Amino acid sequence: MVHGTGSGSPLLWMLSGGGRGPLAARARRLRDHLRRQEDWHPVEVGRALVESGFAGTAFADPAPAGTAVVGSACVGAPCAGSARIGWRRAALVAEDRAGFLDLLDALADGRGAPGLTEGEGEGGAGGENQSGGGVPGAGAASDARASAGNGRGPVFVYPGQGAQWPGMAARLLETSPVFRRRMDDCAAALEPFTDWSLVDLLRGAPGSPSLGRADVVQPVLFAMTLSLTELWRSYGVEPGAVLGHSVGEITSAAVADALSLDDAARVVALWSQAQATLAGRGEMVSVMAAAEDLAPRLERWSGRLAVAAVNGPRSVIVSGDADAAEELLTDLERAGVHARKVAVGLAAHSAHIDEIVPRMRTDLAPIRPRPARLPYYSALTGGLLEAPALDADYWCRNLRQTVRFEEATRALLAEGFRCFV
Repeated sequence: MVHGTGSGSPLLWMLSGGGRGPLAARARRLRDHLRRQEDWHPVEVGRALVESGFAGTAFADPAPAGTAVVGSACVGAPCAGSARIGWRRAALVAEDRAGFLDLLDALADGRGAPGLTEGEGEGGAGGENQSGGGVPGAGAASDARASAGNGRGPVFVYPGQGAQWPGMAARLLETSPVFRRRMDDCAAALEPFTDWSLVDLLRGAPGSPSLGRADVVQPVLFAMTLSLTELWRSYGVEPGAVLGHSVGEITSAAVADALSLDDAARVVALWSQAQATLAGRGEMVSVMAAAEDLAPRLERWSGRLAVAAVNGPRSVIVSGDADAAEELLTDLERAGVHARKVAVGLAAHSAHIDEIVPRMRTDLAPIRPRPARLPYYSALTGGLLEAPALDADYWCRNLRQTVRFEEATRALLAEGFRCFV
């Protein structure tokens, strides 16, 4: 069977090598190997790169000892071969086979290109190289435990809206009692605030609402990530710290016990319902550019667009009026800057949120934050939160202000954390 040439959405490939020359040589070998094949798909190659720790055993050297790969989160950690000082790694983002081959060409030739990012790896403790996969097994759990060789457990990282996928949780509901019990707990906690059944929705029951709605998908993601956390813990993987991105911070709060499950369910259900009132008026755009380079470009829209999140050195989310977002996409395409619309349908982390702040303050007033039992790194402040600060005001500011995800990640790295799940 010959696979299609594309995925329909951006994918990430990672390559590493012992310096610029070896990395370029590895890119060249991978490119030449793929050009000799007819039956390959970018998704399958990306998975092979993660599972091998380098670039797949068919066209790369063995991964070095001390490399940790857990799931697909490789943020500044000893991942994809960068566990040794002097190692260089590259991230390639494209949507189809032709795009990835072009990026491999650029990497092999030492040229820059939109969608290609290179950097030097850092040293750090790690475990045996293992594949992550979606559901944690004994190998993945052992890998995460070994990655805490510096005395710190792994950082559990929780994504914002957009991490959902069709059919998520359906199989685990049937095969994992641990996952199912936690999902039932979440369903009970959400029930007072919703008019739909969490478990029915995950099983695709007729009449269930669409995941395209903010007031549905955000509570579902909260329940999904909290249940997956319980599954990881059942394999003996305990977080050493937590970090969340936007709605992912609510899962962080529940995992760190900084909010009770009932309070966390109140936050995710009611703040997402407030957001749903803004649907259709704004958009969010993911841009592969540095925030400082993008900011001057946004000035022409006179505040109608703003930087909503800084996720990495060249990964930014822009949020604002729908028509202005469309104009920005056209502008960036002409400039050769990789950008795409995020499937959110509203302008979170922008001035649009001002309209719903009074409602959120009232809705979330009953919650009672408490001291976190784990180091809680905030993408709102960009660092460690010391006091029980997760009150209604915090969540209003969280949704209104810029997500400082990169800054919070660097704060974790500075404290010695090296494994991110």
